Amino acid sequence: MQAVEFKTKTKKGVIEIPSELKISPDKEIKVIIMYEDNLTTDRDIRKGDFISELLANPLKIADFKPLHREEIYYQAQTVGDSRDRRGVQSCP
Repeated sequence: MQAVEFKTKTKKGVIEIPSELKISPDKEIKVIIMYEDNLTTDRDIRKGDFISELLANPLKIADFKPLHREEIYYQAQTVGDSRDRRGVQSCP
């Protein structure tokens, strides 16, 4: 078995073998693919870097409407009387 290394770019998911290698079209070959990943890697996700993953791939939720600043403060004021700064319900 011979080993050959070359760099190329995929074209619509196809890897072209350089013609100078002269490999017959029906020849069975073994392929090992090595590539650079984008900024968010699987290793980062395993480490718990979910923020990077969410920034790279935001969740798409149907009919999601973010709260306006006034709505956030209104909800905080109406709940704030019985909760401390961390949002923990105080004992009566």
